[in-house]
Amino acid sequence: MPHLGGTGLTRLSTDELEEMLRALHQGRLRFPIRMSELIGNGFPHIAEKAESLQGLDERGLRVLLVSVLAERREMRKALERAQGGPT
Repeated sequence: MPHLGGTGLTRLSTDELEEMLRALHQGRLRFPIRMSELIGNGFPHIAEKAESLQGLDERGLRVLLVSVLAERREMRKALERAQGGPT
C-alpha cells in the first residue's frame, strides 16, 4: 500500500515526473514499485523524494503521473493567464 500524506509528489520536479513516465512507457520499471528498485535502476534522485510511489502497480503509477502532470500544466496556464501571459 502506498504511503499517503506527507508531501506526496510535490518534491519532484515536472522533469522528474516526465522522466518516470518515459521509463514507464519504455518498460524500464518493475511493479509494484519499490524504492530499492528505483535506486538500482538509476532513479535514486526520485526514490529519495517519492515515498508515495511505494507499492504502486503499473496502472496506479500511470494514473498518478498523468494526473499530476496535467494538474501542473493547468496551474501553469492559470498563472500565465492571471499575469496576462500566453495560455
